[in-house]
Amino acid sequence: MKELSLIVYGIRHHGPGSAKRLQKALRQQDPDCMLIEAPEDISGCLSFIDDTTLQPPVAVLAYYPKDLSKAAYLPFAKFSPEYQAARYALQHKIELRAIDLPLGISLFSTFKEQKSTSKDVIGAKPWILDPLGYLAKVAGYDDVERWWEATFEEEDDDLRLFRAIIDLMRALRTEVGATGQSDNLIREAFMRKQIRKAIKDGFTNIAVVCGAWHAPVLHDYVHFSARQDNQQLKGLKKTALKSTWIPWSYERLAKGGGYGAGVVSPAWYDLVFNKRSETSIRFMIKAARLLRKEQLDVSVAHVEEAVRLANSLSVMRGRRLAGIDELEEAVISVFLQGKEKGMDLIRRMLILGDVVGRVPKTIPQLPIQKDLGQAVKSARLSKEFESSETLSKDLDLRKPANLLGSQLLHRLLILGIPWGSLKDRRKQEQGRFKERWTLKWRPDYAVRVIEAGMYGKTVKEAASVYVGLRIKEMRDLKSLTVLLDQVLKGDLRASVTDLLQALGKGAAIQKDLSELMRSVVELIAIYRYGTNYETDEKAIANLIKEIIPRICSGMPLFASQLNDDMARSLFLQMRELQGAIHSFKSVDLIEQWQGLLHRLIGMNQVHPTIRGWCTRGLLDQKRIISSEARQRMNQALSVMLPPKVQVEWLEGFLQGSGLLLIHQPLLWQLINAWVEKLDKETFEEVLPVLRRAFSNFPERERELILNQIKKGPEVMQNQTINDQYDPELVAILLPGIHQLLGK
Repeated sequence: MKELSLIVYGIRHHGPGSAKRLQKALRQQDPDCMLIEAPEDISGCLSFIDDTTLQPPVAVLAYYPKDLSKAAYLPFAKFSPEYQAARYALQHKIELRAIDLPLGISLFSTFKEQKSTSKDVIGAKPWILDPLGYLAKVAGYDDVERWWEATFEEEDDDLRLFRAIIDLMRALRTEVGATGQSDNLIREAFMRKQIRKAIKDGFTNIAVVCGAWHAPVLHDYVHFSARQDNQQLKGLKKTALKSTWIPWSYERLAKGGGYGAGVVSPAWYDLVFNKRSETSIRFMIKAARLLRKEQLDVSVAHVEEAVRLANSLSVMRGRRLAGIDELEEAVISVFLQGKEKGMDLIRRMLILGDVVGRVPKTIPQLPIQKDLGQAVKSARLSKEFESSETLSKDLDLRKPANLLGSQLLHRLLILGIPWGSLKDRRKQEQGRFKERWTLKWRPDYAVRVIEAGMYGKTVKEAASVYVGLRIKEMRDLKSLTVLLDQVLKGDLRASVTDLLQALGKGAAIQKDLSELMRSVVELIAIYRYGTNYETDEKAIANLIKEIIPRICSGMPLFASQLNDDMARSLFLQMRELQGAIHSFKSVDLIEQWQGLLHRLIGMNQVHPTIRGWCTRGLLDQKRIISSEARQRMNQALSVMLPPKVQVEWLEGFLQGSGLLLIHQPLLWQLINAWVEKLDKETFEEVLPVLRRAFSNFPERERELILNQIKKGPEVMQNQTINDQYDPELVAILLPGIHQLLGK
C-alpha cells in the first residue's frame, strides 16, 4: 500500500506571491487529488475554470431560487491561489474537490458562539486580541496587509514559507486559545471531514489549499477525532442552491468595492503575479503614459529616475523588491514634483484597476440571462456592458439599434436594475429624438437579473409582469406617472391601459392639488414626447383634459391664505404647469387656465406674489391690455398697503422677460415713481426682493434696462418698441416681408 502524503498549503486569498509559490509547489508534489477551500456545493462550477473563455476576474454566484436574498459571491482573480490550484488540477486531469462548509448550510444557519476562554477577556495582551496585527506592529508596519505582503507575498519561490506559515499560525492559535469564531470552527470540522473522505476514497498524494489561519488544524487533522468533528456538524441542514459564473471586476474585488475580498490593490497584484521582477519599470511606464494623457510632462529620463528611487527605497527598508509605498513615493517625488495631484488617477488605474472579466457562453444560464445578453448585443451596447467604467451614451431614437437600447434600459430600470441613468429629456439640447445616458454595469446586478427571472423568461416579459404587480400596490399619482413614463419608453404597451386606468382613479380621489399639478406636468411631457415611443396619445390626452379642469376649479381655495414659503412653492408649480398647458396646445384648456388667472388677480386672500405673476401672465398672453395692467400695478403699489405686500406683488409681476419694462415705459415709470417715494428704511427692507426679481432677467436684458435708465426719464417716457430695431436692417428686410405677406 502506497504511503499517504498530505501537504497543506496555507495561502492568502488573492495573494500573488502565494499563487506563484503554489504553482511551483504543485509541480513539485504532482498530487493525485486537489482539495481547495471553497464551498462544497459550488463544485460543479469549478470545471469551467479550465475554459479558455473564462477570463478572470470572475465570481461564482450561488443563490437560493426561492429567496434571492440568500445569495453569495465567491470572486476569483488570476492571482488567486484557489483559482491556480483548480486550474492545475483540471489541466492535469486530477481529482478536484471543494471542501469548505456548503453555502447551503452557512447561508441558512445561525451558529452559536463558543464560550470565551480565560484569555478572551478585557485587558488581554495585544498579541491575544489581534495576533497578526501585533506581529505587523512589531515588524514596523501600521497595516497588517502590508506586513503580510512584504513578509510572505514577495517571496514567491521559497517553498519553505508554506511550512513556516503553518508553524506561525499554530503558535498563534495556541496562544490565542484556538477558539476563534464558531463558524470558523465548524468550517474547519467540515474540511477535516472532507480530507478523511478523500483518504478513504483511495487518494494517497493529496494537496490541500486553504487560508493560512486554517492551515495548522487541517495539517494536524489526525489530532481531531472524526467523532469530535461530526459532533460539531450535528444538526446542520443543507439547503440546495443553484450556482453560476458571472463577470466580476477589480473594483468589486477590492475592499473599497464593498465585498471585503481582502484585496486593496488588485491591479498591482496582477502586475506582481505576471511580471514580478519587472514591476518597477512596468509600473512607471504605465504611470508615465497616464500622466502624459493628462498633459503632464513626463519623460523617459523621469521614468528611469523614478525606478532608481523606488528600488533604492526598497533596499533601505530591507525589502527585496519595491512595493506600492515605494512606487507611490517615487511617482510623487519625480513625476509630480512633490504634489499629490495626479495620484488619484494612478491609484485608480494601476493599483485598483478597471479590469472586468468574462464568462463562457456555454455556462448554464436562466432564460432571462440569455435574453439580456442577446438584447445587449442587438442594441450594440456590448462594449458598455463589459466595461467597469462609467460611460456616457447618446441614443438617437430614430435608429433601430438605439431605440432597442433605450427600451432595454427602461425595462431594466423598472426591474430595479439601474444600469443606466437618463438625463431629464426636457433639459437636453439634442432634441426630442435624443437621449443621453450614463451607463455603469455593476457585477451585483447579476443577482437582480436572476431575481427578475421569477417574473418572466425575457426582460420584456418580466418587466410587464412586474408592472402589473406594482400597479396594484401603488397609490400615489407621482409614482404611477413615473411608471407610465418608463412603461411607454420600455415599449410595454400591454401595461399602458391598466396604468392609465389606475391614474384616472387616483386623480379622481386626489385632493392635493400640488400632487395633481406635478402629475399633469409629467403627463403632458409624456404626451409631447410620446410619438417617439408609439404611445396611446388619445388616452393620455383625455386624462390630461380631466385633470386640468379639476385644478382650475380647486385652485382659488387652494391658493388662499398661504404663508410666504407655501406661496412661493405654489407659484413655481403654477409657472411650470402654465408652460406645460401651452405646450399641450389645447385652446379649451388654455382658456380655462387664463380664466383661473383672471379670478386669482382679484382675490385679496391670494398671496401678492401669485397675484402679481397672474397679472403678468395675462398681459404676456394678451388677455388684458396695458392700461389694465397699469391699473393693477397702481393698486398693488398703493401707499395704503404694507411695503412687504407691495414688493411681493412686484416680484411676481417681474417674473418673465425684462424687455416688458422697455417696451412698456409707463410700467417702468410706475415702478420708478414707487421706488422714489420709499423712505430709506423701507427701501432697505424691499431692496433684497427687488434685487432678486431683477436678477432673474437675462444679462442682456439688464444691460438694455440700464442703458435706458442712463438716457434719462424723457427718453424712457418717449421710448417705443421700434427703438430696439436697426433702421438699416429693417430697410433690407421689408421688401422680403412684403413679398411673404402678399403685399
